[in-house]
Amino acid sequence: MNPSGGTPECGNKEALEDLFVAATAHWFTRQMQLPFERVVYAPNRRIEARCGFDLSIAPVNAERLRLRIQNKISPTWCDTGEPIELSARRHPGGDVKWSEEHRLHRQVGLLCGMSIESKEKAYPFLLVQQCFCLHEYRRMGHTVLGVDVPGIESPLRSMAIDLSSKAFTDRCLEDDTWTIHIQIDPRHGFTTCHGELSDGKRVRLVVRSFATLVKQLRGEGIRP
Repeated sequence: MNPSGGTPECGNKEALEDLFVAATAHWFTRQMQLPFERVVYAPNRRIEARCGFDLSIAPVNAERLRLRIQNKISPTWCDTGEPIELSARRHPGGDVKWSEEHRLHRQVGLLCGMSIESKEKAYPFLLVQQCFCLHEYRRMGHTVLGVDVPGIESPLRSMAIDLSSKAFTDRCLEDDTWTIHIQIDPRHGFTTCHGELSDGKRVRLVVRSFATLVKQLRGEGIRP
């Protein structure tokens, strides 16, 4: 376990998500060797609620590919291999208070819907990032007491779930409930992931590393 100190209560989850969205945007900017404003669009929270993504990443004027990313934080240690489960439920409408499950259902639905409308020019990703607390965030990419704390680009830290699978996209728009299950190998970050639909059907989902997404942005032809 990373000797990062802290507790889950030392920093709220919403603040961590904002930090990770910013850190992710800057990491891709450096890798693409372009000015921030020429590769990243980050909508404010009001716009995000209408478009479903935290980040839109691509070189300016890109015609063929744009990554649309919705970010989620799992407040877990990234080197213990704990499974992650993300459940989504359609909001029933009315005055019912919005829960995290309701927001996830709406965000992923918007993300996948926009991908379909773009005729697959915008690829939807659910970016799940593990961080136990704010103390661990501050130590990412450094060595603490002889232990290397995985950086933001590590497959242990960041898992980009490709939501472009038609088998999942069509159903996530129709189903009132669905769940994404993630299993991580704590030794090297090998990850298996599947979506479980309301009728129990399982759909395999591909997980991309940050390095693979950069190749994708550069047009190196890695898509199946």
